[in-house]
Amino acid sequence: MFDNREFMNSSILVGERVQLKQIEKVDGKRLEHILSTLQTIDCATFDMDHSYFGSKRMLNQILSRELENFIHFGIWLRKANELIGLISFQHWSRVQAKATIGYMLDRTYWNQGLATEALRLLLEFGFTELGLLQVEGRCYKNNIASEKVMTKNGLLWIRTLPARYGARNLSNEIHVYGLSEASYRQS
Repeated sequence: MFDNREFMNSSILVGERVQLKQIEKVDGKRLEHILSTLQTIDCATFDMDHSYFGSKRMLNQILSRELENFIHFGIWLRKANELIGLISFQHWSRVQAKATIGYMLDRTYWNQGLATEALRLLLEFGFTELGLLQVEGRCYKNNIASEKVMTKNGLLWIRTLPARYGARNLSNEIHVYGLSEASYRQS
């Protein structure tokens, strides 16, 4: 059986401009900066306390690797060996062979194709190494850049969910995208 902690100690996924690898405790300050930037965290569709304390709680969960059904990678800019974001499989189910993708980048690196490249690496790993049969991704209706990241990687719109209670923008619906392993292999 696959152990996410064992995997995280050894796997590095390398792309042309980015690489995905384990986040270490020494990366905590940089990741904290990314997680606490309001423009970045406001794009997150998961239930999170969008405060300093919410960001700290999330940071501690990522660094401790205590969430068994989550696989988090740091997104590193290869040329500078700089941590620029986070990408993960969330709610990963071995039994159902599915997961939800999530990603966020430091705002400095938005709109450069880096999240698209990072997601391509994550999907390849998920379908090839984890044996996933289905992935899902979510973004707010007005987050066109995130929609492009998903659609450029073959994910298709599935449905729209109402805005979540407690969200900063209650009028902002959530678009859900999906990709099956079979569709991934055909593209």
